[in-house]
This record gives sequence, structure tokens and C-alpha cells, in this order.
Amino acid sequence: MNLVVPEEIHDLNVFMTDVKHVLKIVRIGNDKNRLKDLLSNDKAFRNIDRDSAIAINTFTNLNLTIPENQEVVDVCKAVEEWRQEEREEGRVVGRAEGRAEGRAEGRAEGRAVRTCRGTRGWTPGRRGQAGSAY
Repeated sequence: MNLVVPEEIHDLNVFMTDVKHVLKIVRIGNDKNRLKDLLSNDKAFRNIDRDSAIAINTFTNLNLTIPENQEVVDVCKAVEEWRQEEREEGRVVGRAEGRAEGRAEGRAEGRAVRTCRGTRGWTPGRRGQAGSAY
């Protein structure tokens, strides 16, 4: 059995198949900046065979969408689509967190207003807002 350690291979050009590209990405690991740089500069990733794309997906845990009916995959496009999905998921989570924080702040303000109503000399302001004591 031969074990391949991508970090120990100095010249990946000895590989004449898409294995070279799989190993390039595996070398990078989870470094998003290096991955983005590699995919931006190496046009070979626009036409990777399906099996190699699946290997890249498996080794990197990118969760890329690889169409079943395609024999050749544009990994650059797949990564960009994945990044877009991640951004959208982040926006959804951020909005939910923002709404929860807003509701919590609103409840806290509501409690503060109710507490003020019990204060001597408190008078309601316009439209139900807290007023001032005279």
C-alpha cells in the first residue's frame, strides 16, 4: 500500500490527472484565503472530472453541490455557490438573533415604563411614552 502525503510532495506536476488538483486543495486544508486564491488563479479547477470533485468535497468538507448528471464540474463555481449559501445562512441567523435582541430590549423597556408608572409624580407623555414629573 502506498500512502500519499500531499504536504510532502514538492512537485505536484508529476501527476498528469486531476489527482494533482485534488492534492493541491487537500494541501491547503481549511485556509479560506489560500483556497480563494488558488481557485481564482488556477483555471484548471473550472473543468474537474466528477470523481475528483467528489474527492475534493470529501477531503475538504466544503459540502459542495455536485450535480449528478455532470461528468465535468466547475469547482470554482461550486465553491462560489457554497459560499453564497453560507452567507445567506449567516444572514438568516443574524436576522433571527437581531429580532430576539430587539424583543428582549423592548420587554426591558416595557418593564422600565411600568416601574416608572409607580413612581410618585410620574405623568404619561405623548402617545404613551414616559413623561416627566412637574
